This record gives sequence, C-alpha cells and structure tokens, in this order.
Amino acid sequence: MESSRRRFLGRVVATAIIALLPSAPCSAADAPPRHRFLAVDDGTHTLVHVDENDPRRNWSVATGYVMDMQLVGQDRVLLSVDDGFREYEVSSGKLLKSVKGVGGKAYSVYRTTAGHTILTGDDLGGQRGACLVVYDREDTIVQRKVFEGLTMLRHLRPTPEGTYLLAAVGQVVEVDGRWSIIRRFKVAGNLFKAVRLANGNLLCSSGPGARFLKELNAQGEVVREIRGDLLAEGSFTGFDCQRDGRVVIANWLGHGPDHDGTVLVEYDREGKLLWRYGQPHASFVEVIMLDDVSGQGLPTASIQEGAGHHFACTDYTAGKVFIVNPEGKVEWEYAAGHCNDLWALPNGNLLFNTGHGVREVTRQKAIVFNYESRSEIYACQRLTNGNTFIGECNAGRLLELAPDSKVVKEIRLLPPGKDGGHLYMRNARQLANGNYLVAHYGEQVVREYDSQGRKLREIPAPGGPHSVIRLPNGNTLIACGDMVGGPRVIEVDQEGKTVWEIKADELPGIRLKFMAGLQRLPNGNTVLCNWLGHGQPGTAPHLIEVTRDKRVLWTYFEHQALSTVSSVQLLDVTGDATKGEVWH
Repeated sequence: MESSRRRFLGRVVATAIIALLPSAPCSAADAPPRHRFLAVDDGTHTLVHVDENDPRRNWSVATGYVMDMQLVGQDRVLLSVDDGFREYEVSSGKLLKSVKGVGGKAYSVYRTTAGHTILTGDDLGGQRGACLVVYDREDTIVQRKVFEGLTMLRHLRPTPEGTYLLAAVGQVVEVDGRWSIIRRFKVAGNLFKAVRLANGNLLCSSGPGARFLKELNAQGEVVREIRGDLLAEGSFTGFDCQRDGRVVIANWLGHGPDHDGTVLVEYDREGKLLWRYGQPHASFVEVIMLDDVSGQGLPTASIQEGAGHHFACTDYTAGKVFIVNPEGKVEWEYAAGHCNDLWALPNGNLLFNTGHGVREVTRQKAIVFNYESRSEIYACQRLTNGNTFIGECNAGRLLELAPDSKVVKEIRLLPPGKDGGHLYMRNARQLANGNYLVAHYGEQVVREYDSQGRKLREIPAPGGPHSVIRLPNGNTLIACGDMVGGPRVIEVDQEGKTVWEIKADELPGIRLKFMAGLQRLPNGNTVLCNWLGHGQPGTAPHLIEVTRDKRVLWTYFEHQALSTVSSVQLLDVTGDATKGEVWH
C-alpha cells in the first residue's frame, strides 16, 4: 500500500454524498452498539478477534503480511499470507493449516464451493505482474492467469451470476469462469474491494489514499457515495455489508504500528454513523462481523455460486428425492431407494425410480402410482397419453404401463430369461414419434429403436452413457460416466457428428467426475449432474449450469444434506414434462 495520504477530488453527478462525521453519533441516553468481529491488522501484522460484550474472548495471533480473509466453515477462517494461505480456528486463534510456496505477494484469497482456493496478487506462482493462481482441494496449483494491463489486484469476490469482481488501480473488472475480462467499471483510486449488491449494483471501496465507498449501477454511474472526509486520517479498504443495509468499514491508517486512531466505522443505509472502534498501534485492513453467530455456529462458505434455482433431484447414495429452494436449502424429501431418474409433473407430483420400481407421489407424500420389479430400474417417464414408460435394466425390457400399473406394451431388447446385468441400461426415453432412445452403459453406446424394438441407429458414447435426450433440433445430448473416455457430455447431430462437448477438465476450477442426469434449458444453457459416487463424495459440485460457450453460471455444492445427485429437473423453468417441453 502507498504511505501517502491524498484526498479524492472530482465531481460526482447525481450522487448522494454522505459525510462520515468523526464523532460518535449517540446521545448520552443512547447505548452504543457493541460488536464481535475478526479483523486483519496491517499495523501489527496480526489477526485479531474482538468481543466487546465479553473481552475475555479476545485474542490476537501473529500472521505476517495479510490483506484478506474469508469464513470457510465451522469455527474456521481462511487468510491470504505473503507466500500462500493459512486457516485459523476462530474461537481460539489456533493455526489449523498453512500452504506455502506461491511466491510473490498475495493480496486476496477466496475459497470456492468446489473447495478450490484462489489467490490474487503480484508475481504469484512464477508469473510476473498482476495475476492469480487456483489451488485444487489437494492444495496443488492447477491454474495460473496473468491480467495484462491491470495494476495492483486487490480483493476478488464472486457474483450471483457466476462471475468474479476484481478491484485494481482505477477500475473494477468483472471476469468470467475462464478469467476473461467481460466488463470494466472505471473508478478513480487505488481500489481495494468490490461486491455485487442484491439490487445488482456494485459497491467498491477507495483503497489507499482516499476514504469513500461508491455504489455504481449497471451503466457504471455512481448512484450513492459514502465519504469520510472529516475523519482525521485513514483510507477505506475492506468492508462487511450487513443484512439490514448497514456496512462496517476498515479504515486503514498505514503500514506499521505507529498509529492511534479510528480503525473501524459503521453506518446505516441513510449514512447515520452508528459505531466506531479504535485500537492503539492498529491499522485494520479487513473485517468480518460475527454478531449473528456463536463460536459453535459460525457461517460457512456458501453452498452454491451463481443465481440459484428451485429444483428437484435424486440422490442415489442417500436413497432420497429432494426439492431444493433457490437458496440451496432442502425444503422437501422422500425416501426412494437407489433413485436415478425423476420428473416433476404438471400436477406438482414427482415421478421417480426406486431401484427396483417406479413411484409417483404427491407433495403430501401420498402414493398415486407404483410399480415393482425384480429387475433394476433406472429409467422412467410420464407419457402424453397418461401412461408411464419404464426401462428395466437387467431384463432389457421397455414397458408402457397404464395408470393402474398394468403393462399395456412391452418391447424386449433381450431374449426372455436373459439377464443383461447391472450395466446393461441406464436412462431411456420414449420419443414423440414412438421410437426409443436407450443408454447402454456397459456397451458404451446409445441406440435408437423403433416402436417395435428394431435398432435404427447406434451412437458411440465412450465413458458409458448414463443419460440421453433428443433435442427439438433433432440432435442427441448424452451424459457419459467414468469409464475410459469419460466423463463428458456430448451433443451429436443427426449425421453422428459431435457439435458440442464438455470434457472432464474443461470447466475452470471444476473436475467432472461422472456425468449422470442433465437438462437442456430453453435459453440454451445445460444443467449437469456431476455424480460423486465411486469414491468421489465431496470432491466437486453436484450441479453445474453452463452456457453454450461453456461459461459456468451456477454450481451447487451442498455436501451435508446431499451425497450423490444423479438426476435433476429445474422447477423455475416452464414447460410440461408430459408434452416434451422439458428436455431432461
């Protein structure tokens, strides 16, 4: 950071200027708020825990050079340090983990829901200039990126759209999942931190040399500004937005311990000063407020990144069907054996397989359709005529059942009495023209059969096809498992040519493990089920939404409630599943 103090000058058009007064706002009758927080102190190179209600819980621990931190789990905080990153216990300050060797100088750290750790700074990982590195869950650097034309990268923060905001000198840049710059917001100053607010606007701090927070709209226009012109000294660096519109700001006083002033300030949405905090020799650069949590229940890293969806899914290992709200929390569940396929029906009911059967249940959990078999079943579908299509794996049968569960049509792909085994068939679909698409997992092919079971077409699917969809344009979308050649997702045209593909290591920071269920959305995006069975629990996101050009918009990473998601259907996407309007 620069040691010089210079005041930000400039005209701000259509801006609300909020002067941050250097005196306490409380009257004698008012009791000032008392807070609990973590702060990074650049004055003494320490991490400090302060509880104004119970000073016996206060502690500080020497950390060396630190600029950023993030709560990442129960009683755990992640810090960027000079040569890597560390994790500490919040309740005690105990060092839990240290990763060294990145070189250069790290200014920011962020742990993704996939468990990857991102560092930004200068000259990291053998690179030169403003750059970032990404560590995998085993703490190995798997990505490097140099940002040409940017100077002094500060904090990196995710957005609900699946992108990231990076603060730098004179601008905030928005980058996609491949680290390509997609937008720039020009703001004078040595900017320190930027976040996207719930209203879609951007809030950024001035960094060294000025004291302001600016809120910018989508066009980059300043619509609100908070200034600390009347504070004796300091620069606005890190900040923590609170749920009710309040914000707590770290007021950096410079390097070293020769300081004695206000290091934290808090104000409400209207600019009223609520609280200030000073500590001898301190120079806070970042803050995390802990008022709403206890030592045993600290907030954890988010369970999803990007704009969340309302969805239904199957969990093969847990043997449950779930409905999850857009905030990522389970709102409904039903025990369902080895469930592997699922449909949300127009009447609100759910149709799914149960290992050796198929069941339809209401949201009140009443069973309205049920079929049981000695064969393993991995495929089901409600047809336009109200009947139910079922694919029996071991028996090699394609069945159509009436609402009373009586078989009204049978296609045998195997001779009677022949057992195709566990790997013979996974997902299968009846098409609008009466043909069938069948994912023959063990043979690593997708076959199309006519209405009488005669083979019409065969599509190679290395890795083992798990799910298959016929798209409205006639192409076929296939999700492949973890055999040789997989995992991957491929889209094949009517001539058999691959026109779109996502390979195992193609999405930045995400490793595909076993592609199971999937859904193509009307906007062209695809939602992927990254099944984490076969010894992979907790190692990657369950669900991934990608655009046609393979930008990641959403990942879902809830490993406490869900184990291995095998099928998904979004409930916030319109369409009648019984009329071919849901491509799943």
